Amino acid sequence: MSTIAKRTGTKSGEVKSGLAVAGSAVAASAITRYQLTLDQALALTEFEDNERACAELVATAQSNPGQFPHALQRLRDARTNAELAAAKQPNCRSRATSSSTPTPATTPPRSHTPLRELLTADNEPVTVEHIADVDGRAAFISVYNADRVVVNYYVADPKAAGFRRYGQAPKEPMTDEQKAERKTLIINNKAWDSAETVRREWLGEFLTRKTLPKDAAQSIARGLTTHHNTVGTGLNQSNSLAHELLGVERSNYYSPDALAAIVEKTPTKALHVALPVVLGGIEESISRWSWRTPSAHTAAYLNQIEAWGYTLSEVERIAAEKNDPAPDNAE
Repeated sequence: MSTIAKRTGTKSGEVKSGLAVAGSAVAASAITRYQLTLDQALALTEFEDNERACAELVATAQSNPGQFPHALQRLRDARTNAELAAAKQPNCRSRATSSSTPTPATTPPRSHTPLRELLTADNEPVTVEHIADVDGRAAFISVYNADRVVVNYYVADPKAAGFRRYGQAPKEPMTDEQKAERKTLIINNKAWDSAETVRREWLGEFLTRKTLPKDAAQSIARGLTTHHNTVGTGLNQSNSLAHELLGVERSNYYSPDALAAIVEKTPTKALHVALPVVLGGIEESISRWSWRTPSAHTAAYLNQIEAWGYTLSEVERIAAEKNDPAPDNAE
């Protein structure tokens, strides 16, 4: 691979991608037939055994290429969820800012209700598959004699999830409108999770560029004034996301702050540190609720990164359309 890169003057990463595409009958055919980019064709190699997924990616590449990263991430997440569901596990992807993470517990959570006590709206026992998209789910793992593991699942708010306890009177059947709203909720929640992955990957690349946008200083000032409460969320969490976006390992309690050390070493990098701190704080404050209850602050943030080159997904677009100004402490 390195020999090919030297002879052709091509980056080794591109050579590796090209070889992967050439080795896939699906990707090699599609890149020529549909004039895909190398990155788009490379994505097809992940789903060459899934005809429907490949067709969706090709269609997106042709009709709306800006949405390709979002479509790809949704397919990746759907695949992961399917694999976890098959193993009788809910989605355990870490989401530090969301209450939707199923948290392994050392003792059964008293604030949660075990699935074995619950029924669905259709009067069926609640299973792991039923809680795959339920906020506030948790897992309690018991190990017996080091060779037997039992996992019991819980939910924090059965009523909000549409469940009821055994012995309770069944709720009125959902109307068609309620069913449609529930379906939209599930679809958009999944889309938001996928978009978050794409957005933060983009931010990581954007914030490590040598040159920041001309309005970076103004954005920092707005973050520390208009959005001071939301930015404060990140500050209270020791700028963990800012470190992650910059690819910098966080210092321990007794060591100097790693981000401050960058500025001390290279004062000209002050804006390169301050901007991730501001954006990281805002990122920490947004979640699935951001599209369900759009705020002016979330909208301003999403519209700003779109102006810098990020392509909003459809669900992010919903959150970006809240334009009326509001004081930060009104949230």
